[in-house]
Amino acid sequence: MSRNLTPCPGPPSTAVAGSTPLTYNIEVITPMFGGGVSPGQTDETMLMRPSSVRGHLRFWWRATKGSECSSVDDLRTREAKAWGCAEKRSEVEVSVTGTTEGTRFSPSDGDLKYALFPFTGDRHGKPERTGMAGVTFTLGVRCTDEFHEEVEKALRAWVNFGGIGARTRRGCGALYCKDLALPNADELRQAFAWNASSPGWPVPGDVTVSKKRETPMAAWERLVKLMWEFRQGEYGRNWSGKAPHRSKWPEANTLRRITGKYNPGHSPYAPGATQSDAFPRAELGLPIQFKFTKDGGDEENNCELLPVSNAGQELTRMASPLILRPFVVAPDKAYAMVVRLNTPGIGAAKLRPVQADRRPIVSTKLDRDVPAGEIRSAAAAAEPGSPLDCHVSAVDAFLAFAKSRL
Repeated sequence: MSRNLTPCPGPPSTAVAGSTPLTYNIEVITPMFGGGVSPGQTDETMLMRPSSVRGHLRFWWRATKGSECSSVDDLRTREAKAWGCAEKRSEVEVSVTGTTEGTRFSPSDGDLKYALFPFTGDRHGKPERTGMAGVTFTLGVRCTDEFHEEVEKALRAWVNFGGIGARTRRGCGALYCKDLALPNADELRQAFAWNASSPGWPVPGDVTVSKKRETPMAAWERLVKLMWEFRQGEYGRNWSGKAPHRSKWPEANTLRRITGKYNPGHSPYAPGATQSDAFPRAELGLPIQFKFTKDGGDEENNCELLPVSNAGQELTRMASPLILRPFVVAPDKAYAMVVRLNTPGIGAAKLRPVQADRRPIVSTKLDRDVPAGEIRSAAAAAEPGSPLDCHVSAVDAFLAFAKSRL
């Protein structure tokens, strides 16, 4: 018996109805690391992934348009309307075309090792992971006219403050787009709402821009050196010539006092040693690994400090609230810039001991919670020579330090 077959329907339209296409030519102005499926690794087959770009745009949409929301529930409702959810497709489509690969960049080159340490490899066999410099691509965005203005604002924030790949808050993968760039710091400040506090998620806060115009790479190197100087240079540590000595920060002596284990030459009770217990650098991003030298006693304090959620769950990472990257006004012209993201304050952290040279962990005193009151300490801030310089917040201290030197 013969049958008449109904023709197979064509594929459904994927274009957003009534949408306005936006097209931007974008340059990755500092080397990018990661951006692939595996964290921190470059994808050889698809260097620039639309899903990764989309994730960055959603973040900056929350930071800009989302700052108008009154609560987290309000934010989720508005975000689902624009970007989609399980029950509704997104009103925004992203495409990436015309990607050029650029050239390989070694994280061991120049004065950027402090920012690129996750990619430099180590003596235990961890390989070096190279980045990619000189990448360009064309970004296509389609959205309904209802969301055109807020999506474009998220794009502008992403290009001027963010980046692509890993370590974007330390300047990796910084972007430049002629159509989205802002000519100077005054227009940068006028283009965005700067918030005094966080509504429950990251929003733009204070911004510091250098008055010195230089190349993007020179501005980036200056910012990385600035953070190194604050945490490990002569501002944050005692040095003798080129040899580093004891830290001016209180964490090391705090650990020694917790365990009661230390080299006699590194007594936390000696004159000139920091006497106040605190972990202020937790506010600059977590985790922090504390590794002591193998000189008899101190190595038993090896541990890491991890973030804890408001619900009491131990987490693996808390991003820094500080963005250090070039403010790029032309492909070869930029200013060093520090942006503070106002984020929910860290409520607690967790100390976890780690093995030293594969030996069993001796002390379990380091397996303990660190409440917010132990992260900040007015006494530590007031100690003579403290890099906190009378600020109980390390973020506030760094911003004051940066403003005095940029």
